[in-house]
Amino acid sequence: MISFLRKIRQQLLQQNRVTRYLVYATGEIFLVVIGILIALSINNWNESNQLEREELQLLEEMAVELEEQQKDLIFNIGYHETAKNSAELLLSLLQNQGGYHDSLKQHFLNVYQFTVLNNRQNAFAALKSKGITLIQNDSLRFIISGYYEERIPLQLLAQEVSMKQNVEQSHLHLELFKGFSWKDPFEPWDFEELKNNRAYLSWLSYVIGNRSFEISSFNLTLERNQQLIAAIREELSRRK
Repeated sequence: MISFLRKIRQQLLQQNRVTRYLVYATGEIFLVVIGILIALSINNWNESNQLEREELQLLEEMAVELEEQQKDLIFNIGYHETAKNSAELLLSLLQNQGGYHDSLKQHFLNVYQFTVLNNRQNAFAALKSKGITLIQNDSLRFIISGYYEERIPLQLLAQEVSMKQNVEQSHLHLELFKGFSWKDPFEPWDFEELKNNRAYLSWLSYVIGNRSFEISSFNLTLERNQQLIAAIREELSRRK
């Protein structure tokens, strides 16, 4: 094609047909520009398709991670509810001069046990490395940022404070129980003495309030988790 155009140009020059040559040259330049624009358009189209594939893949990975985290959030809520219920039972029993029985051992253990949130964020970390503007949907991008950069940090902060307080108090209570293994139920040395131990009774009251807060916090995180999963699944479905 190039050699053919070159021959035409040479013929026009040899025939001294300047006007036609200028028209031809203008047309040739126009064709070259059009070719460049088409090549750029194809290249941009390819890049856009590649970015879209990366976006959809990351959204799918994020949805899977969030669904796994949802299971963990539900587990955490149940765990804190168990601890709260045990603390309420023990406090009521001790304050009302109830009697001791072996089934209480598990309740004594429950009030000290804690869980850790599954905070897997591989998909979000990959998204941040590529730039969060990879997400085309402005509303979805806002929800993603709010969940990972606001809600999860608040949840982790609450968890850290609660766990620290729990560990500090558990060390103070070592002398109250015959064994202090996190695997085995606790048996108090003197159940009757616990009824008059104001520090321990106050601790149980604290556990009730703290676990109520944890349950509320985890429920809010679960709600945001479910909203984000639904938004991602809707976006993926819309763009299939």
